[in-house]
Amino acid sequence: MIRFLRGKVIDNFPTIIDVNGVGYEVSTPVDFMIGDKIEVWTHHFVREDRNELYGFKEKDDLRFFELLLDVSGVGPKVALSICRGLTSQKIEEAIVGQDVQMLTTVPGLGKKLAQKIIIELKSKLEKSGAVDFKKFQESSEVADALKSLGYSQKEIYGIIKKVPSNLSSTEQISWALQNMKK
Repeated sequence: MIRFLRGKVIDNFPTIIDVNGVGYEVSTPVDFMIGDKIEVWTHHFVREDRNELYGFKEKDDLRFFELLLDVSGVGPKVALSICRGLTSQKIEEAIVGQDVQMLTTVPGLGKKLAQKIIIELKSKLEKSGAVDFKKFQESSEVADALKSLGYSQKEIYGIIKKVPSNLSSTEQISWALQNMKK
């Protein structure tokens, strides 16, 4: 399995990376310039009729790509499209905040598949401990208050991660409102 490549981009569309004289075709969510020296974390996708490499600048982006592949109905092309349209942080925010609308901003991703992604990945992320769902659930009073004031799930999740837990609920709401724009 090929897990990491370091080399020079010698062609685009598709991206070809020269690694010590061997050219690897890699599908990536970002476009590189010919001549760029790059390092990418890779997912080697093998099926009966396909043998493809998908590359990511950050290991976290690769992790979310692989998580997306675990969702039934999401293949590598759809997963790559999601990673191209949203950062790993935005994907995490959409899952935790159950923000279907954010996911559907990705071209070709419908509401039903977005809901399925949220449902399946939320439980996986919760089990793995990769995301602090407990803090988000404990702050439901803060989330409810912010939601009633018109803040989006994305904004709410972004601030709840930062709210000090040693404050009372009222103080947490006050702190969140003061730090919402920072």
